[in-house]
Amino acid sequence: MRKLMFLLSLILLTTLVVACQNNSGTTTTTKTEPVVVKLAHWGIGTEQENNLWRRRVARFNETHDDIKIEIVMSEGGWDEWLTTKASAGELPDVFLVNSVPDAAIKGWAANIYDIVKNDAEWFDVPKALRDTVTYFENRVYGIPAGYHFFGYYANFTLFENANVTTDFSTYNFTVEEFFAAITQAKYIASNGTSTVGLDAAGEIVNWLPSALDETGKIKHFLWDGEKFDYMSTAMTQTIEKAVALMDSKEVFGAYSEAAPAEGEPSEREVYFGTKGWNEAFANGRVGFRWGGSWDASYYANNISDFDHDFVGLPGNRVVGVSDYFVISKTAKNKEAAYEVAKWLSFGYEGIAAAFDIIEKEKEVVLTMPGLPINERTAVIEKWFESYPQPGFKTIFEKTKSGEFTLLMEGNKYVPGFDNARWHYDTGIDARISRPDQPEGKTLSIGDLVYDASNGKINWSDYMTQELANKINQKLTEAINQLRDVK
Repeated sequence: MRKLMFLLSLILLTTLVVACQNNSGTTTTTKTEPVVVKLAHWGIGTEQENNLWRRRVARFNETHDDIKIEIVMSEGGWDEWLTTKASAGELPDVFLVNSVPDAAIKGWAANIYDIVKNDAEWFDVPKALRDTVTYFENRVYGIPAGYHFFGYYANFTLFENANVTTDFSTYNFTVEEFFAAITQAKYIASNGTSTVGLDAAGEIVNWLPSALDETGKIKHFLWDGEKFDYMSTAMTQTIEKAVALMDSKEVFGAYSEAAPAEGEPSEREVYFGTKGWNEAFANGRVGFRWGGSWDASYYANNISDFDHDFVGLPGNRVVGVSDYFVISKTAKNKEAAYEVAKWLSFGYEGIAAAFDIIEKEKEVVLTMPGLPINERTAVIEKWFESYPQPGFKTIFEKTKSGEFTLLMEGNKYVPGFDNARWHYDTGIDARISRPDQPEGKTLSIGDLVYDASNGKINWSDYMTQELANKINQKLTEAINQLRDVK
């Protein structure tokens, strides 16, 4: 009997031990695997380069247990590569795009409205940028991923020497003061010391129509929120002004860069000592130079003998340009993908981590590109610590307060922008303004704007209501395509 009881006890003990071991094994294998988010970014660089983007990705992976970023490298042209990946059902979860509406129309971009509306940090993004990716009130197809200003760098010393009384360092000057200073700054000498007030006449089409438009609707170029107002009086006046600047040779671009004969200097070299646009400004020969925030370091490093700054545009305006992430429609976890995109763009935590990376790096110089996509005071103060021109911070703060009007370039967020601004075939014989073109060659709308601005073709003769309607019809079709996206 004792032997039987002993055997039963031994069996029971063995069973309990096995059960405990099995239970212990179950506990150790219940760890949740992190969500893998695949990222494609055209600025990511190689592992050997180990640029700031790669370091930010690495920092994210170090500090997040629940999400891991996997970098996907592109091959060939960006749009072509994305098309190939989409056809194979292999789109990354987060990727940059050249056109947010195109990505939505193609079925690539998810509508993340329900995600962003509940994220308090989304409202740290400048309103103008949020508005660019918000369509039909309740659709958000993109996330601002890069931000820059376009406007004018000003040579204060040149204007002072030309007895111009307007103080452009206040960033508060009128259209009339701007053009008066350009006229006054012209000085021509054949020893390379000439000066002119402006680099190019053609760039004024980006902002002058907005400044002249009495309706207040026109923003960047001719976009008024519904159409391109090609027939506006403001555009006619802008073209006339551009032609007048060229005819009076008050702009650097009015002087030929071609050598009259082999071995002889060009007209630009004779008068300004250089053919180069950037060099002409950096050497003190040009008063206003059109450029972006990406030019800031170049001018800071190459200008030593005159005072300069970024001053924006006349009438308290500045052009804004942005890059955009989209979240793939096929992403299995869109919330996780959004967290990745946010951390690498406007998220406070991600921005703070980026500056920590920069400050701890002692061997190479790393800098944050462009402008902040977050309007928190702490971010603004930190971001602009290293900016060489104070105008960028001042104008950024003035756009935040509403003192400056931000004209967002529509190339990457307006449906059909690329065609309506650049590529629409006008059917106009190219030989009218470009005599060397072959028979049958026609002008695109971009060609027509450029040639008219340079006095090669009469704008009013060829920009008709019929042509404007045809261009805007294509634009409307693109908008309706986006509206029909499910």
